[in-house]
Amino acid sequence: MSSFRRRTAVQPLGGTRPSPYNAAPLVSTGLTSLDDLVGGGLPLSTSLLVECDAPTSYADLVLRYWVAQGLECGQDTLVVASALDGGPGGIVEALMGVDGGARTAQAQAAQAAGSREDALEDEEEQRQEEALKEKMKIDLKSFKSLIYSFFSYKT
Repeated sequence: MSSFRRRTAVQPLGGTRPSPYNAAPLVSTGLTSLDDLVGGGLPLSTSLLVECDAPTSYADLVLRYWVAQGLECGQDTLVVASALDGGPGGIVEALMGVDGGARTAQAQAAQAAGSREDALEDEEEQRQEEALKEKMKIDLKSFKSLIYSFFSYKT
């Protein structure tokens, strides 16, 4: 028996990408601007604690994008919630759409099947989702200052 092992390519886990700084796999938060702030994403097996701030809705927005991204990539996601938005079920029902995700694929399948009514309904849903995304865009400057003040307070 040889003590040498043949080196084989390791397949990356679904929904992960390698860190630009080391070989640790990273997962996306669902917000590219937040991913850029934290070095390309969060390391795999990291817990993300999102605490609500009364005057803003950033925590709710980050939570929805994080859960949507995790579900889209097939990652296990745990949502601990109170009666806020109907509990975890209410949060999952109100998730943000993911570009190229299941909702877009359903719209394409409906059009291919020749169901014009379904296609029109899906287009209307997509327009409503896009309008909601525009309403909920993060002001990046204030979000950066919020993150900076949080980390400077903790250290």
